[in-house]
Amino acid sequence: MLVLSPITITESMFLAGTIPEIDTEAGEVAWVSGGAVAIGNERVFNRGVWKAARVPPDLTKTPVQDPDSWKEMRPSNRWASFDKYPRTAQVNRRGRADYVIRPGFLNGLALENLKGSRLEIAIKNGLGGPDLMPPQTIPLRVRPAGWKSYWFGRKLQITKYRLDKLPFNPAAVIYISVIGSPTEEVGIGWLSLGDWVNFGVQKLGLASGTVYGARAEIENFSGRKDYEDGSFDLEPRGAAVHLTLQVMVDAIEANRLFDVVRRLMNKPVAVYASTKERDRLFSTVGLVSTDFTREVTELTKLDVYVKGTLQYDSSAL
Repeated sequence: MLVLSPITITESMFLAGTIPEIDTEAGEVAWVSGGAVAIGNERVFNRGVWKAARVPPDLTKTPVQDPDSWKEMRPSNRWASFDKYPRTAQVNRRGRADYVIRPGFLNGLALENLKGSRLEIAIKNGLGGPDLMPPQTIPLRVRPAGWKSYWFGRKLQITKYRLDKLPFNPAAVIYISVIGSPTEEVGIGWLSLGDWVNFGVQKLGLASGTVYGARAEIENFSGRKDYEDGSFDLEPRGAAVHLTLQVMVDAIEANRLFDVVRRLMNKPVAVYASTKERDRLFSTVGLVSTDFTREVTELTKLDVYVKGTLQYDSSAL
């Protein structure tokens, strides 16, 4: 099992080439003190997009200071990939979504809710410097298995991707781009950079890691209202993926991993049950809970439950 211990992303880490603070190409407009506002207008303030429920009586008050006039709708396009919900990707961004980030020391990244036709990742020694690893180009639409599906089937959208063992360099600059056609809406719902923690390092020849019986559950939060004639109405509300995993670890590692789980409390994190591509479905972003049981002298058992955050919006269901 892999858990990404995240780095907190700050404004100073963004470099030239990143989605702008005010994404005017996507229609974002900055809130300014005294600026004219009509009902329904949206303004960007404090990393969020706010919508006017009425004409503010005092146009010098910020949206935070005037909650009767403003409702926060979503994060701005620059910050959409860094809130607590993988479902909140960029809005009205077409063609490409780019991040250029200098995060400091790290060894991995995780991406969720990708929208586009391909993903490009490069890591360079400084802005515009030489490559620290071969650049990656990943198709995000693939044909399903089987010759009939290959010729006649609809392409599957790859929505998540992870990398580990990244170059350990404090000057490393990461370039991440999701690209589509010029008119295609693109986005990244979740972008996490940090250190992958391996729950199940092989030691002493013992069988360790996630064991068979791993479960992934999709919980649908859509509302249903039934009527006496058997008809019903649906209110789409999105969905989350929860994981239930049993992991065996070397007993020597248990103390370290207990501290990792404790430090990640109250933080949605990326979790993968396995490094194998075939097990990609057993992954999510969520809150980790676990208990530790000493099974035999050399092994400790972890029963891990990951309560997923909202991962899909209604349009993806």
